Amino acid sequence: MAEEIEKKEQKEGTDKKNILKNTDKMRYIGIIFFAVVFSVLSFLITRRVVLPRIYKSRIEKQLKSELVGGDAEESYIDTGLTGSVGAFPIDTAMAEGDTGANRGGGLLEKVFGKKEGKKEKKKYRGMGEIIKVADITVNTNKSDGLRFVLVELAIEVHDKKVSQEIKDREPQIRDMFINYFRSKTALEIARLDFQEKSKQELMQKLNNLLTEGKVDSIYYTKLILQ
Repeated sequence: MAEEIEKKEQKEGTDKKNILKNTDKMRYIGIIFFAVVFSVLSFLITRRVVLPRIYKSRIEKQLKSELVGGDAEESYIDTGLTGSVGAFPIDTAMAEGDTGANRGGGLLEKVFGKKEGKKEKKKYRGMGEIIKVADITVNTNKSDGLRFVLVELAIEVHDKKVSQEIKDREPQIRDMFINYFRSKTALEIARLDFQEKSKQELMQKLNNLLTEGKVDSIYYTKLILQ
């Protein structure tokens, strides 16, 4: 009888040890699981929330510094005189041609010579055919896939042969546009002068590609940086 009780106690002790071991294993597994989940969540939050905000803040600071620097610049005309009055700032309105008495009389005429006659205005020949290039969405350069730009363009053409060539070679032209925007960083696209500058560059690339003639203009119908 005593032996049976002793065996029973030993068995109960062994069962308790096994239960404790299993409990410890589950505890360790739980700790490892939560550590992995926490690491993954931290990585996702950093990549999707923190880094884009930091990148956006840098772009805004860069743009502000460029705006402040651009506004602070002042141009001067060398008068050829010696001493502290050898140069004076250019008045914007005078530089644009306002040489009336309230702007100093004929000061600019004395410095630069007489004004040239007015150039003849170009005659408006009407809007040409518009060919739309829609839904260009690409990741910007050096953004690790965190920034992208959505673009839609309109190409103006008066020559029917050029228009037909653009339609026939649409995949090749879209590929050229995609490669162009993919090569630009988010900071470059966010610049104030990007739209006008890029239109000139795209026109040059497109005209170099075409064989039947040249396009007249390129317009943005959508330009969204995310």
